[in-house]
Amino acid sequence: LSPVCLGSLRRAASINAEYMGVNKAIEKKRMILNDLVEYISTQDWFSEEALVHLLHMIKLNLFRGLPCNPNSEKSKGMAEAEEDSFQDMAWPHLHLVYEVLLRFLLSPNADKKKMQTHLNGLFLDTLIEMFESEDMRERDYLKTILRSR
Repeated sequence: LSPVCLGSLRRAASINAEYMGVNKAIEKKRMILNDLVEYISTQDWFSEEALVHLLHMIKLNLFRGLPCNPNSEKSKGMAEAEEDSFQDMAWPHLHLVYEVLLRFLLSPNADKKKMQTHLNGLFLDTLIEMFESEDMRERDYLKTILRSR
């Protein structure tokens, strides 16, 4: 990645919502993530330094405590239909981070040996833990990502 793109990765990982104001910070992060998706998809971007920064940003954004589904506490019959309809409020942001991860994994520019070094057991184990998400969209995206490998 270019120095400008590396700077974007660092900013995406560290945007402070309190400092910028929540809506402004969310919009700035969305724009940076969209730029990263485009850059990874269209440019010769791969370097080990870029890989390290990219994975750091992905870990900071995806590996989190999962929100609880308030419908999961209801009686079994009522809750089953509503559990599948749970939608994490952070999904628009998470979707972009998952898209960055997917484009990164599918990138023809990536050095597969270096990727394997950095995509170690802990990273993959934590990624698989995200299947515990009660948001069906997140679980579906995870399936797509794991099938792409």
